[in-house]
Amino acid sequence: MFNYKGIIMKKYRQYFLLSLILFASALQVRATPFDQCPTTAFLFQSNNVQIYGVNLVTGSYSLLEDYVGINGNINGVGFNFEDRYIYGFNTSSYQVVRIGGDLQATELAVSGLPSNTTFFVGDVADNYYYVYRKNVGFYKINLDENRDNFMQAIKIDSADISLNLTDLAVHPTDNQIYAVDNQSGRLYRISSQTGASELLGDTGVTGTFGAGYFDVTGNYYIGRNNDGKIFRINLSDPDTSDVSAEFFAQGPSSNQNDGARCANAPISVDGVDWGDAPSSYSTSLADNGPRHQITEDLYLGYQVPDGEPDGLNSVLNDDDSNINDEDGVGFITAIEVGLDSLLQVTVRGEGFLNGWIDWNIDGQFDESTEKVFDGLYLNEGVHYLPYRVPMDAQVGSSWARFRLSSIEDLTPIGGAPNGEVEDYPISIAASNVTYRYYPSETGWVTLAYEDLWPKIGDYDMNDVVLRYRIVELIREDNVIRTDIHGSLVALGATYHNGFAVHLQNINYEAVDQPRLRGLINGEVVQRSFLEQGQSQAVIKISDDLWEEVASDCRFYRTQTSCKESIEFSFEVSVNFNQPIALADMPDAPYNPFIFATPYWGRDAVYSETPGRALEIHLADKPLTDLADPTLLGTVDDTSDVQSSRTFRTSNNLPWALVIGTDWLHPKETVDLLEAYPEFQGWIESGGVTNQDWYLDVKASTDKVYQ
Repeated sequence: MFNYKGIIMKKYRQYFLLSLILFASALQVRATPFDQCPTTAFLFQSNNVQIYGVNLVTGSYSLLEDYVGINGNINGVGFNFEDRYIYGFNTSSYQVVRIGGDLQATELAVSGLPSNTTFFVGDVADNYYYVYRKNVGFYKINLDENRDNFMQAIKIDSADISLNLTDLAVHPTDNQIYAVDNQSGRLYRISSQTGASELLGDTGVTGTFGAGYFDVTGNYYIGRNNDGKIFRINLSDPDTSDVSAEFFAQGPSSNQNDGARCANAPISVDGVDWGDAPSSYSTSLADNGPRHQITEDLYLGYQVPDGEPDGLNSVLNDDDSNINDEDGVGFITAIEVGLDSLLQVTVRGEGFLNGWIDWNIDGQFDESTEKVFDGLYLNEGVHYLPYRVPMDAQVGSSWARFRLSSIEDLTPIGGAPNGEVEDYPISIAASNVTYRYYPSETGWVTLAYEDLWPKIGDYDMNDVVLRYRIVELIREDNVIRTDIHGSLVALGATYHNGFAVHLQNINYEAVDQPRLRGLINGEVVQRSFLEQGQSQAVIKISDDLWEEVASDCRFYRTQTSCKESIEFSFEVSVNFNQPIALADMPDAPYNPFIFATPYWGRDAVYSETPGRALEIHLADKPLTDLADPTLLGTVDDTSDVQSSRTFRTSNNLPWALVIGTDWLHPKETVDLLEAYPEFQGWIESGGVTNQDWYLDVKASTDKVYQ
């Protein structure tokens, strides 16, 4: 006898289990949408996909979800504000997916798309999910279950499918699709009905723009994959003729990027620090003013920055509207035209400082001419930073802006993911200084050294050759600063030599070390040029001149068969704690000298390395404290310190020369007397005759480097 009751109960249990499975599946498909239109911009990266939240105002970002419930890469994402879901395309499984407020993804059964085809470009408009692939097609998928063809893809045959696109976004006002061609940087408007494209203009930027977003006012944001830069295009008027993109903020970089955002939401300004200079300096968000996401591990001064809703101009600055957090930068010295000034900068954390001063008082910060600090790395603590006030700075009231961030190359405007911006009113004063030049306002002298001292050597006088000049700043018959300029012209030696300048009779303590400022190849370098261990001021330019050039030749610029360009230049500004009377300043060219680089041998004379103790000076110039005086008067050198005779041979030949112009130095191993025959008469007469021996017309042209 059949057990009908058992069979019925078994079928009932199977039906119940199937119902539970279907119900659970339905719950998954109908996962909870977002509660509201979120202000966050969602960035999809990596495979398996991870979802980041990006603050478009500052570029700061954080990981929101590292696993969305399915494997693969999701691209072509867009937010549907009709049902408040994000839609995208899983490029690994070739499936359309829907993502709810819990950031979990569900694959959807969509018909009509080409099989085994990935789509990387997409967005949502009017309850349709649009996907695009160049030379494949432009499709729209119905997301409204109350319309016909629900979850069916329809190919828009009239669409332009020739554009190089990596993302697109739907304008919140006209409901049309906008995208930037990666190769050309051109902005297109694409009809959501016909797919026809309309060229709007050139944005001025190119690259792989994997993420595009709109905000509620019609600003279009595009994120570039390779460097993470976010650009803004003002499309508040969709018919505007100006579609140029401006740098807006620094976001995360990735080779797999896509973005989605509810275009009906305003962008978030919570926890943001702003500048407060007058509006002409681009302070507000509308003007793309400077702004930083506030963090507690990186800022200027001792006070964590306060947050403001927008940049406030100086009429209502953020100190008046909130706490005074502008405590990171102190102007220690007056700001005077043509002089060096000093800042005290206090840093919490470590980052890069960028700073600008409006020197011409035109109400703007010029990135190319008014930047005083350019990506200067600072660690935590107090720093004293010198800077130069230009000669053409205008006298009067102006403004300065300083930005600290983990981003090295900030401009005066735009967002940053951390750090702080501080704006300061300043006064630029006249300096009332005059200038004394050596050898002239525009001229140079040449310094030439023979480094085989105390041997006479091959006497080609090209072992170290430098162009050299001095500018002294004078106020009320006192020198307040001296600038030492130079460039390396030749190295005709295998020995390694350093170069320094001795300021005779100027005490070490007389130099204002915090304001000692040096540039190498036009770039400010943060190191002390004042040599320690000296009782008098010695400015050390380089410990090893060979380290300053990247020569492919055995010698540098002494062989006509191996031509090279000049690679090393320097400028060191020496400010004094107290002005130096003109009568107390050493005569130009001061006492420039070369010295043996420590740990490098000079085996032609010494069995052991003499190191820094070996100095080679112009004739009759003194040694410094770090030199070994016992080396004088040995081998071919006939120095007699008691009679102030130094660095001469018995025939009065010096080991160093100062030549009053740019000079054609001898070729490698060519004796100076062969290259310039009249040099002998000048030496033998003690400089009375043949005073122009060094001119180009006096040279044996086949013996000099040119």
